[in-house]
Amino acid sequence: MTPSILERHEQEQRAKHERNLPLLDRKLAARARIPGVRVGDYIRLPRWHHQQPEFTRITHDWGDHVQTGDGSYFLSHGGHLSHSGGLDPGLAKDALVETSELKEGRVWFFDEDCSGGGRGVYFTAKMKVFVVKPGTDITGVYSLHPPFNLYVIEPTHQLRRGCKRMVIDKRWTLGYGHEAEFDTEAELAAWLAAHHLARDSHKALEEPGYHGLRWLPETLYAVVTVFLKIKKEPEPRFDLAPMNHAGACNWMDSCRNKYTDYRLIEWPAHQPHPKPPIYADGYRRDQDKPKAS
Repeated sequence: MTPSILERHEQEQRAKHERNLPLLDRKLAARARIPGVRVGDYIRLPRWHHQQPEFTRITHDWGDHVQTGDGSYFLSHGGHLSHSGGLDPGLAKDALVETSELKEGRVWFFDEDCSGGGRGVYFTAKMKVFVVKPGTDITGVYSLHPPFNLYVIEPTHQLRRGCKRMVIDKRWTLGYGHEAEFDTEAELAAWLAAHHLARDSHKALEEPGYHGLRWLPETLYAVVTVFLKIKKEPEPRFDLAPMNHAGACNWMDSCRNKYTDYRLIEWPAHQPHPKPPIYADGYRRDQDKPKAS
């Protein structure tokens, strides 16, 4: 039976991957000999909102600082990665601390190192993971910023463009349709609250032009364990991951029993996080019960 076009394509892709595996191994062996921070490695980001990404990748190394972002990564003979895609101002290179963690990242090169259209072959490879020192200026890491902009349109332009006075655009998409439109400040405020956002601008809302947006930090909580059969002053569990309110309620519902109950206190600002926070969208009652320690 003659294979279909899709089956032939899959066979060709498998054959392409297999014949390039030795070349991939040589390139990754060269990469393993590169010390320190490398383009393509990951940075675990210090998040304050669950919609922010947990990781970003290094896109360019300027010596004293690195840029970050998304895109594609070309793997050279020497093991270096060359990034293609968007860039941000980034952060200081000496603020990055290497961990023992490794994370899979996508890389590509030309089939048998012969360049040409449609000859790219794609693999995943283990990348280093770095964390950011506390107190580092991370305002230049754009992936931590909301993916929206607020634009207030001048009345004359508003009539010509046929849209409402205030529009929400996704970044870099002005002119390709709006995410939302509003006539009143109340409508805008309701949309921002529903998306955990606030205006980050000193300009009056009546002033035309772009107005920045920022994430609203979520209140995090620590669990206080209450032993029902033991008369003992309960102490907060600061060895657990901090939780937002919905995630904490899920956690308590799964763990409480006839001997133990729980209550919540706000996570103190001075108390460091031992683990990434638990958010409601990352934990549900129908998942495995979390361990109490």
